[in-house]
Amino acid sequence: GWETRLAPEALSAEAAVMRLAALDSDVPLTVVGNGVPLYHDTLAPGLGDRARFPEDAPRTPDAGRLADAAREMLPRGDTADLVGAEPEYLRPSDAEINRDAKTAKKAP
Repeated sequence: GWETRLAPEALSAEAAVMRLAALDSDVPLTVVGNGVPLYHDTLAPGLGDRARFPEDAPRTPDAGRLADAAREMLPRGDTADLVGAEPEYLRPSDAEINRDAKTAKKAP
């Protein structure tokens, strides 16, 4: 199965390369996420031949993939609290960043 090698965290592409490069060099790395298309030119050379970038990897989860995950969890007796589930934001949104920058400029 898959093993998460880096916990979800907002990192620059350069910082992600440093952290991933420090991991066991004998293990291939499958790199997925929203940032891959944007930072592929930094990630690919920094991680070298051990990095895999699946073309069909989703950028964000969709309902079908969530259902597949639930189908795997249920036989093990694992459940999730869908009513109390909340997104995990790794950084402020661009709108929040821009708002905060404007507010900081107005402050005395």
